[in-house]
Amino acid sequence: MFINADHYVTGKSRHRLCEDYAVSGLSPVPYLILSDGCSSSPGSHLGAMLLTRAAAGQIRKRFTEGKASAYADFGRSVAYRAALMARLMELPETVLDATLMVAWCADDMVTVRVYGDGFITLVKSAETEPEVIEIAFETNAPFYLSYGLNTDRAAQYRREMEGVKRIRRGDDPPASVAFDAPVEYTFPASEYTAVALASDGVGALTDRSAPEAGHISPDEVLGELTAFKNVNGAFVQRRARKAITSWEKRNIVTTDDLSFAALWLGEETP
Repeated sequence: MFINADHYVTGKSRHRLCEDYAVSGLSPVPYLILSDGCSSSPGSHLGAMLLTRAAAGQIRKRFTEGKASAYADFGRSVAYRAALMARLMELPETVLDATLMVAWCADDMVTVRVYGDGFITLVKSAETEPEVIEIAFETNAPFYLSYGLNTDRAAQYRREMEGVKRIRRGDDPPASVAFDAPVEYTFPASEYTAVALASDGVGALTDRSAPEAGHISPDEVLGELTAFKNVNGAFVQRRARKAITSWEKRNIVTTDDLSFAALWLGEETP
């Protein structure tokens, strides 16, 4: 099996800060991490970066020091580490209002953990349709890891924004779970050629020639983003740029920041 990891981030406008952040790598294990900052929390583009870097540190500890942690412990450790870095930078805790998605491949299994909202895409082959898992909040307000750092903010969320989290997998009806329920999956790496993560920005593409039609299906968008041809090197960046160029020619634009990352688990491109 040839494994590669890559990521891509783009803002909705060249005139404002992009609040998404992503990293990927192959050591100590192949991994993906992305974060989507809250637009109503000033400085969340920095928080997205801090959470992503903190998560990368936790993955390193897990596989180099044997410090494995369950879903909740992993999230708390990432939040505390990011909060420490924010304090050293003299930033308010609210900059950490951001989602977090992580994935890694070890022992022929891909583990995915989602703290907030976003999309997971599973690709079995170029001949089959990708399977999309969508995690969304009924109130459109994710429960961020940062809320766990402050009991008052967590209580305020419960009073004002508490709602269920909806998880849709493929064509199945969405399942409703508690807003703070863990979202973790494991997939056999040998059964897929690609596993991808994406922020909710993939659901914010619009055809300007037909705005009344609403947003383009995120499943369609993810189908284009995962249509990899050459999987060597920066394969995600190449595919994303080609897809965006194609969308622009069709008068399709994104109305939100977008981050996308993928693990390739198939054969190497000759």
